[in-house]
Amino acid sequence: MDKSEMGAIYNALERINKCLDERFEANAKFYIAPEHVEKLKKLIYIGNYPQLVKHCFVLKTFSAEVMANVLIKNAWLMKKNPKYCQLKQIFETCDNRYLQSVMRDGGVFENKLDMPSAFRLILIEIFLNRADPMMCRQILSQNVRFLNRPRLRAACIVKAIKDEPSVSRYLLFKKYVNEKPGLLTEENILKELFPPKDITDSLKEEFFKDLGADFKFSKFLINRLSKDDAEYIFNAFYKFCRSNPTSTDKADKILPHLFNLARKDSEKNIRLLATYLAKSFYVLDGQGAKIRLAGKAMNQIKLEEESFFIQEFAKYRINVENVEKRGLANLDGIIEALNEDRITQGKYRYLVKSFKDQYSDDYLNKLEELRQQVYDEDVFKEFCFYLVELTHYNHKINMQYLTYFIENLIETTDDKFDLVKRILKYIEDNNIFNTCRNINGIHQVRAFVKEKDFELFSRLTQF
Repeated sequence: MDKSEMGAIYNALERINKCLDERFEANAKFYIAPEHVEKLKKLIYIGNYPQLVKHCFVLKTFSAEVMANVLIKNAWLMKKNPKYCQLKQIFETCDNRYLQSVMRDGGVFENKLDMPSAFRLILIEIFLNRADPMMCRQILSQNVRFLNRPRLRAACIVKAIKDEPSVSRYLLFKKYVNEKPGLLTEENILKELFPPKDITDSLKEEFFKDLGADFKFSKFLINRLSKDDAEYIFNAFYKFCRSNPTSTDKADKILPHLFNLARKDSEKNIRLLATYLAKSFYVLDGQGAKIRLAGKAMNQIKLEEESFFIQEFAKYRINVENVEKRGLANLDGIIEALNEDRITQGKYRYLVKSFKDQYSDDYLNKLEELRQQVYDEDVFKEFCFYLVELTHYNHKINMQYLTYFIENLIETTDDKFDLVKRILKYIEDNNIFNTCRNINGIHQVRAFVKEKDFELFSRLTQF
């Protein structure tokens, strides 16, 4: 560290000490003798935080402000300790004006004090809990350094706008998310902005306008809605299709989120959704667009729901009975579908058909591309298992996918998904040792079975 950097640090510390000390020079009741400071510094160094709290609230030797001042000035003495939260009571008791002064002018906000980051976060959270909306808006406009942490930025936003009317609050929220999309990882904090009592029809209308624009943002909005809001959103979708009969791309992007909402009350709302989708697709331009969207809807449903959806679509002359006639999804479409919240058995089959019919000649590269872009590794493994299971009739292609699965995915598989047991059962049920005995890859399969289940291996090779 050069002399100019050292000088800057000394100047900063001098300014911080001056700011902190001036709070006590004006009033004798804030004075603390040097020998007492030394005793407190020793307690800070050894991490005896309960004793510091005791001095404030049991022995009443020092006020909360005096103790807070000593803690902040000497936080550099703190060792890494998961028990900093034991000191929260001291700072939560401090006068608001004092707290604002030391946090903003004393250097806590801008990370100018030497203190453990976990302790700093506790101080900032205490401050935000007590700050008024105007203060929080000011902090957001200044983009104070601690806002780089999504959790603190989210807490600041909630405090800044939660008292606004619901629609205004939503528009402000959307602005902040557009600036920092990573905020959505803090859903547990941000959900406070939209409690059920505030979900008015006007707010639902705003929600619907933004459905489909961004997958994560749409997911956040759907999570704010209850099963009782479903029909309003379904009807909004119908009105959108009626007013925009050529906007099938947006309708396509909204579709998975409608199913996520319907699943909040699967028995009632899934049937209601089928009715609304049928009449919504009916008003679109072009039979091809109607069939394509209806086919995508069929990929979202459970097996026991299939007949009801087919009947509803048939009422509006949309025939989706022959699933095989639906167009195949390209690689981007497969990736998008695998990143959705819920994937039914029927949809896995459709995605597997799309993949094997188009990419079997270049399956290794395409599978690696899928693996990199599918968010959930377990979903990718499930997709690969279906690739194995649904290509059993073509021994050569089947062995390609089976050896890929064994060589690339088994070692990272969590036992709770039973994929190892399922693969072993598949090998046994389809008599792979015999039907594929002359196919490249059979030696890897035999070695895998021998390692994972020697008893099964012995049984399959005894003849």
